[in-house]
Amino acid sequence: MTDTLKILVVDDDTDAADSLAELFEMEGHDVQAVYSGDNAIQVWQENGFDVAFMDIMMPGRNG
Repeated sequence: MTDTLKILVVDDDTDAADSLAELFEMEGHDVQAVYSGDNAIQVWQENGFDVAFMDIMMPGRNG
């Protein structure tokens, strides 16, 4: 069994973000999904994560 990671998933496509987050949760990881780059920065600073998976083509701030 692997260690649990704290993962941030960022995508303006809510279905894509939620699906990826659910996949990681099914593997036993602690996951939070957000839907904008600005929100990702705020959440990252408040919570600290081990890794982030980000969309590279988002309005405003890209991944």
